[in-house]
Amino acid sequence: DTFENFRGSCSFHVPKDVSKVISNNSQKLNVLHLNARSIVNKMDDLCSLISETAIMWHAIAVSESWISQSIQSNFNIPGYQAFHCCRPAGTGGGSAIYAASQLSPCQLHNPPFTTAEVVCVQIKSKNQRIVICQIYRPSSSDKHQFITELEQCLIWLHKMNTTALITGDFNFDLFSLHTNSSVHSFLTSTLSYGFLPTISRMTRCVHPSSTLIDNILCNDLSRAAHSGII
Repeated sequence: DTFENFRGSCSFHVPKDVSKVISNNSQKLNVLHLNARSIVNKMDDLCSLISETAIMWHAIAVSESWISQSIQSNFNIPGYQAFHCCRPAGTGGGSAIYAASQLSPCQLHNPPFTTAEVVCVQIKSKNQRIVICQIYRPSSSDKHQFITELEQCLIWLHKMNTTALITGDFNFDLFSLHTNSSVHSFLTSTLSYGFLPTISRMTRCVHPSSTLIDNILCNDLSRAAHSGII
């Protein structure tokens, strides 16, 4: 029932209206995922978006950060600690998590990926440990190899026995679930370890097609209150 409620209530919002549906209540954890296609030249836009929503985002996960190791320290947000997984060479790609400093964030050493950029961070909310894994899988990477690597990550998270979120641009269109075997395998893998998608509407629209490739997966929807797309 909780999952069906999420499917039905997931909706679209303009930034200034987000605070009407999401609470700044200290009992809640607010998580934002952005498919940025570079924050190198959009840091001001990102900070403006955060300000316009008038929400205290406890964690901001970024797909396609396009930040290299040599310039990581140039892209910080006041009040947050930044954690990056950058491509070892070339430009593009990359994952980042900005976690509120008040939550004592620390980076975890997740199982290795050759098919995606992954960064995992542990935070503490009301003395409970919560793990957030941010994943960016390029569309060109091997789908079957990625699912194999993802399953190792899911096993690792399962052994922690704690609330966990997996955010990211996975480049698996959930709207193609019944026609694409790779999408089916991806979703089956996440579901088998209790991770359910909280986003059920399109996250990208290029007329006349629309896709759902970005999501926030959670292994305990009883702790989730609302989901939507800005």
